[in-house]
Amino acid sequence: NGSWVGFYAFPDSDIKLVNCLISEYLAGVYLVNSACEIINCTIDHCGAGAELGGVISRFENHYMGNTDLSVKNSIISSCYSGIDVSDQINVRVSHTNFFNNENHCLGFNCPIDKNGNFAEDPEYTSKNNFAWYLSSISSGQAVDSPCIDAGEPYFDLENIIQGTTRTDGVFDRCVQD
Repeated sequence: NGSWVGFYAFPDSDIKLVNCLISEYLAGVYLVNSACEIINCTIDHCGAGAELGGVISRFENHYMGNTDLSVKNSIISSCYSGIDVSDQINVRVSHTNFFNNENHCLGFNCPIDKNGNFAEDPEYTSKNNFAWYLSSISSGQAVDSPCIDAGEPYFDLENIIQGTTRTDGVFDRCVQD
């Protein structure tokens, strides 16, 4: 949609983003002196032409509070930067797919091929009206998305996903897919 930011955290915030779809913003998630946990989210096409990106976290003015950033079981794709942080930000990323970003990570060592992280085409089968689905042979598509069952093996989805991520309407079976 080209707007400035999908989610902005005011300084001194401690937030959790779960099951969100953030697409086509200059910055998908923008944090200033804030802690954030991002779980099971898709952040796509953010930062084009603005050199911003999917997740931006900044440390300013000798802040003394928590600025930890945790991203897990998520997809960050087609952004200028996947995750861009100031030096003082503690970043933990696990079971996340970085795909087709101009820079997957800025300001820290990118953990691709570590902790379950990878960089492959997520194989979206539909991106209409914010109903995005991953391609699945069992749902009738030609290929399986590499994101299916790529999340943390003991991640408790029963309290997070209450529906389906499949195009055939079959409810999720409480494994990351």
